[in-house]
Amino acid sequence: MLFDTHAHYDDEAFNPDRELLLESLPQRGVALVLNPGCDLDSSRKAVSYAAAYPHVYAAVGIHPENCAGFVPADIDVLRELARQPKVAAIGEIGSMAGRFSPITPESVLIRGLAEAQGITGYGAGPRAAPTGHFP
Repeated sequence: MLFDTHAHYDDEAFNPDRELLLESLPQRGVALVLNPGCDLDSSRKAVSYAAAYPHVYAAVGIHPENCAGFVPADIDVLRELARQPKVAAIGEIGSMAGRFSPITPESVLIRGLAEAQGITGYGAGPRAAPTGHFP
């Protein structure tokens, strides 16, 4: 049994056969998937995939390299997405300093706003879903 802990099935590379692929994962030995969002659009898609497939869970967030258009109201959107039953993590929201993108003022702002709004547990690993939906 495999657990794909960092899938991005919203990527355009999956456009031709996304639904078929997601449906077939359990038969291919992938029992669970955590699909993180990198911005609001991909976070919404991650939540929709989680709702559609019993083996898929979502993470929601805004990656530092995708925060150029960030506005404080985006935190409200993330909060609402995070309340969905199969959201098991907050992320992509961490800093990738030294790897892919520098720490930016926007990424620090997003972290601060997330903490101020009560969105905690973001980072590399899944958080325990308050309703216990994440196995």
